[in-house]
Amino acid sequence: MPLVAVTAPADQPPHREVLVASYADHLAVTGRGSIAYTRATRAFLRRWPDPQDWAGEPLEVRLSLNASTWSFVMFLMVHRLLPPGWD
Repeated sequence: MPLVAVTAPADQPPHREVLVASYADHLAVTGRGSIAYTRATRAFLRRWPDPQDWAGEPLEVRLSLNASTWSFVMFLMVHRLLPPGWD
């Protein structure tokens, strides 16, 4: 799936299912992934439907993510869907 499909204007986050599908496609293409990654992604998006909201959380909350969730966060950052913060 081309990443253009998940790009959205800054004031409108991509739909949750589009993000999940794009991430799943990315994992498949790179030969990675498991049900743990899918569950972690869905849990993250249930808590923060707009991933940018996660960036506003205190550092302790952001650092508390598990390894499966960090993979999704890195995916968002690499594809410019979640700008990294200074801290």
